[in-house]
Amino acid sequence: MVGAGLALAGPSPWVTATVAPPSACATRPELRGLELTVIPPPYTGSPAHVERGEELVAEEGATLTWRVRAAGPVTAARLAFSGGDTLPLTKNGADWVAGGVAGAPALVQVLLADSAGVVAGDERRLAIRPDRPPVVTLVQPTGRTEFLPGRLAPVSVEVLATDDYGIGEAQLAVTIASGKGEAVKFERKTLPFAGRTRRPEGGLRLTATLDLAALGLGPGDELYFHAEATDRRTPAPGRGRSETAFLVITDTTAKPRADFTGMVLAAEPEYFRSQRQIIIDTEKLLADRRRLAAAEFNARSNEIGADQGPRRSRSHPLLGQSVKVRLKAAVNAMWQAELHLRVHEPERALPFEYRALELLKSVQQEARVYVQRVGFEPPPIEVARLRLTGKLDDVGSRVRTGRMEPADSFAALRTALVAATGAATAADARAAAGGLVPAAVNDPRLLAVLHAFRRLADSLATGRDCASCRADAARRLYPAAPRAGAGPGARHGRAFLARRAVPARLEASPR
Repeated sequence: MVGAGLALAGPSPWVTATVAPPSACATRPELRGLELTVIPPPYTGSPAHVERGEELVAEEGATLTWRVRAAGPVTAARLAFSGGDTLPLTKNGADWVAGGVAGAPALVQVLLADSAGVVAGDERRLAIRPDRPPVVTLVQPTGRTEFLPGRLAPVSVEVLATDDYGIGEAQLAVTIASGKGEAVKFERKTLPFAGRTRRPEGGLRLTATLDLAALGLGPGDELYFHAEATDRRTPAPGRGRSETAFLVITDTTAKPRADFTGMVLAAEPEYFRSQRQIIIDTEKLLADRRRLAAAEFNARSNEIGADQGPRRSRSHPLLGQSVKVRLKAAVNAMWQAELHLRVHEPERALPFEYRALELLKSVQQEARVYVQRVGFEPPPIEVARLRLTGKLDDVGSRVRTGRMEPADSFAALRTALVAATGAATAADARAAAGGLVPAAVNDPRLLAVLHAFRRLADSLATGRDCASCRADAARRLYPAAPRAGAGPGARHGRAFLARRAVPARLEASPR
């Protein structure tokens, strides 16, 4: 199983190998090749593939088959992972094989044993392609949307959902809040998407319609919802959700309470209540239409139109105020409502009645009445007289001293550079390679550096100071060091490492 965490620090216990003298090299085990067969999980729909070379890529949760080909007198073989796990290999014809499941990224090393010891091959990097959760985006509606009661048009919902290997299930999670104060009730439900269309650029376009009236929303109620989607991963699917949208039904009958602490006094003029009565009468007339004779229906419509006229006239005195534009629009809406009522078309008058009320309510919010704050007024503080006169007898002082050393996040790189340019021993080179293992798991550039230090350690172990191996290790390591940047961390960047550990001849060498 390949699922161990990568917490390796310092020299790795699994990278030590017995190095034979040159004259005996022909009798030692030799690694001829490493092959990884990857069978992705069925839900991904991806075909099986074979990985070779230094970079091995597998889908998360894939079934792995390791196949090692070796020459020489091999008595046992195993795979060692940078997380500390080992996987024994079984002899199968001319190859050594083992199975596993892709879990976490790691460095993989083949260890071949004979009667004289263990021979370690170069590390390979096992990279895992993760199965990320779905990404769900709410296109419309977004934020907060307000509606007037009696004008609850259906709300169109559009959602985009994408995933690495496809979307499984998707739904809307809806919560309805109704009531006021301590009597608020919450109702939660899930609604399916009516439309599910594949997008050319990938993913799904999901659509639904929210019928606020059918959901039982009334004045003052709120509905908030988000979209949820799962992917096809088994046995536990990944889940994603969108941001939350709010739909609010305005309560036009609620009267804001006066706040005597410098806030608004919301006195409600008579024409607000009158316009609501016009709407109530019109809706009642439309509801009674089937059981009324035509003459009676026309007469009642004309009467409501006659009532609309005086309400319109009451708004004229306010036209000189700062809210003149909106009040003028409200008067125009009343004119249209009265016109349709007079010609016996109440169904066409109703939208104008609602528009007039909406404009009047917006005027009410701006035309606020303020009163001076009342209550206790503390005396002003005489700052000049009282400054620095407080008692400090019971106030103690506390002094803490200490020294903070900046964390050296590139200690392994520094050690490796020193080992490559100084009088390093085989143990120093091996320690430098071991220190690079955790970083090499996530940085492919360091894999070649790691191999260079392995070769340097092997040459030093045989009593040869391989100058070309040392230069190669330093040449490969220098470009992998981070560039110097602004701020305190700059002292640990490439320039600092170069000044401390890399000779000028190496800085000028090709990279």
